[in-house]
Amino acid sequence: MRSGANLPDEQHIREQKTPEKSFRRGVFMRNMTAGEFMAKIHRNLGVIHSERKDFAMAAREYESTLSLERRMPAAWGNLANDLLRHRKLRRAIRLISKSLWLCPDDVWALDIRGLAHLRLGMK
Repeated sequence: MRSGANLPDEQHIREQKTPEKSFRRGVFMRNMTAGEFMAKIHRNLGVIHSERKDFAMAAREYESTLSLERRMPAAWGNLANDLLRHRKLRRAIRLISKSLWLCPDDVWALDIRGLAHLRLGMK
């Protein structure tokens, strides 16, 4: 961890292995607006509620996130993961697919989609 370090974009891209498609779609490596910053706060609150197993409140926070910023793969993925836990598999697949459109190489999101398909008996 480089506490407070300022990394050149190229180094960050190389180390994080962020897909080029995600940059072209404006998902990463751009300045955030105030609304996007607020969306990240709502997403973080959603994570806290998910960890506390308050899934209704988590869903409200993720939905607040997405009403402010649709290009946040983690919000789509976190909401889909909570839906997967409650066996709302088709909706989880729809939402995680939105996350994967934004960040196609996200192994965590691919895993969620694969689990949902497996539980539905799909191949």
